[in-house]
Amino acid sequence: MSSVVVRSHSTIDAEWLTHVLRSNGSLSDGHVECVDVAPMVFSGAVAELSRLTPQYSNDDTRLPGQQLLKVTKEDLHPEHLAKGRREVEFYGATM
Repeated sequence: MSSVVVRSHSTIDAEWLTHVLRSNGSLSDGHVECVDVAPMVFSGAVAELSRLTPQYSNDDTRLPGQQLLKVTKEDLHPEHLAKGRREVEFYGATM
């Protein structure tokens, strides 16, 4: 699994999502043509969620129509960042 750091939902675009999906082996042909990034109303203490709705160039039905992106809040104090490391390691080990 590739380690790609996202600092803000505003940095998400089709090129970034194509890179991530290719890095983890989910996308072998084609690319993400565009992606709608919709921040969700729910906001936790340390993270924000967005719903990603990509459109793929090859209509591959094995790829998800929507994805969830969780990003640490930009103004989070550095001592709180370390607490999220275990969660990131968990997902890295299970994917």
